[in-house]
Amino acid sequence: MTATVSNDFFLKERTLPETKSELLGKCFEVWCTSRLTGAPQPAPALFMDLCATLDAGQETESSTPASLLRAIQRGTANLHDLNRRLLAVFGDPDQEAMDGLQQQLERLPYYEKLEHRPLYLREAADKTLVSELLALEAPVFALLDLFDRASPAQYLPELIARENTDLLLLLCPEKISLGLSGKQGKLLTEVLGPGLLRLKGYFKREKDLVRREKYTLSVLREALREKGYLAVQFSVYPPENEGLGHTLLLASKESSAYRGFKEALLPYTTFQEDGIPLFYSNKRKQSQLALFSEQARYTLENLAVELEQQSGAYKYKMIEKVYEEHSLGTDYIRENYVEAFKLLRNRGKVEFLNPKTMQPIKIATATSVVKYRSV
Repeated sequence: MTATVSNDFFLKERTLPETKSELLGKCFEVWCTSRLTGAPQPAPALFMDLCATLDAGQETESSTPASLLRAIQRGTANLHDLNRRLLAVFGDPDQEAMDGLQQQLERLPYYEKLEHRPLYLREAADKTLVSELLALEAPVFALLDLFDRASPAQYLPELIARENTDLLLLLCPEKISLGLSGKQGKLLTEVLGPGLLRLKGYFKREKDLVRREKYTLSVLREALREKGYLAVQFSVYPPENEGLGHTLLLASKESSAYRGFKEALLPYTTFQEDGIPLFYSNKRKQSQLALFSEQARYTLENLAVELEQQSGAYKYKMIEKVYEEHSLGTDYIRENYVEAFKLLRNRGKVEFLNPKTMQPIKIATATSVVKYRSV
């Protein structure tokens, strides 16, 4: 079991473009490993960045779109064969910035080596082609700034309805209310269903932006769950513990991608004293933590109690397998299961077995088999 190495990126106050630039590449790697390791499909998989100019102020070759194209071009000989299997699609509501982005990317020295030239969602022909590609079964990883920069937003309901779509949604609390009306609000009805009306009603009563964001995330996660998605959120707060931040919501119908997204966020997250990740950066003041009281559901003691109560489901299984089955939809990670079973061992409830010899062992790892003891 590999210990999580802490990353201090968010010890400095970060903007949403900086957060996107830091985390998108890592989530992209998770997605490739989860979705692109099988046999190639006739149609290319799609990576869709629908807020592509969000970090337009960066130097061209260090911008997020350029970095992703470089990863695709270099992927020719690796396990995922990205250059042959993947097509990048860039869109943004700022059409002037999109024009500039396309010109910059076309000047990249490796642009001509891309087997599939990127699509830029400005021309009607490109939009039609993307709709045709989305109708196929190839995997899609789509990034959208849900309530502010989600244009071209017409793809949102279609993306969420697909079986092979993974999502990275960006949310800023001060901009959520702007997306609840007009054309964007109508599109969100197809995503949130009745939750959109609940959200609008809540916003009329509640003016605190942090509580608004919290409620929005709960409604959004519920809507995604009803559509078969597993979601993990990561909130970025200023290091001074004051002011608003922004949130990333990663969602997948594939459990291995979901677990991979969680693990990719661990170097950046704050942890409880018992080792349970909180999935936000920087410690919060107690008054702020009170707004997120649901996180108290996830404690090492609670996990141990659940595992003891579910002995019939997990007896003679490896801890790794228990983690894969039980952790879905929770904040728990692999290391938490090892520690929780150690608590149960110390209480005489379980013992650990070598997975090859099935003989008792003293030191537990993720590969240890759990034997529940009879009362």
